[in-house]
Amino acid sequence: MFSCKKDDDAPTDTNTNTNQGLILNQKIQVDGTEDPIIPYTGGQVAGDGGLVKSAQETVDYWVNRNGTSGTPVETNIPNSNQNDDCSAVKYLYKNGTNNTEVALYKINNGGHTSPSISERYNSIYLSIVGNQKKSILKNFTSSKF
Repeated sequence: MFSCKKDDDAPTDTNTNTNQGLILNQKIQVDGTEDPIIPYTGGQVAGDGGLVKSAQETVDYWVNRNGTSGTPVETNIPNSNQNDDCSAVKYLYKNGTNNTEVALYKINNGGHTSPSISERYNSIYLSIVGNQKKSILKNFTSSKF
């Protein structure tokens, strides 16, 4: 993902203290508010996955670490698929060290899935992991930030 970083590991108190000297060009966080695996509000990961920070605590960590503005530019993402029961909002924190930016894509009513226009999960999978946002591409969030 060129000059972007997408963390697939859920943030914890221990794994957010690594590589303190590294300043990223971009940080992207894509989280569903109804994720049954990694809770949006933080807490216990499904199974024995331990505890994670909330989506906002994670973004706050990267905002602080990269020195971006603490006030995001908020953009409602057009909802071209009304049948997925999801909506998306982008929160962009700008003007960080070395021009870094931090973005949170909040997928309202989204589950533990990747947003995609073309990739679809079957209904059995979705019954376990929750809704999928079907009107944006995950790689679009990365390349267009």
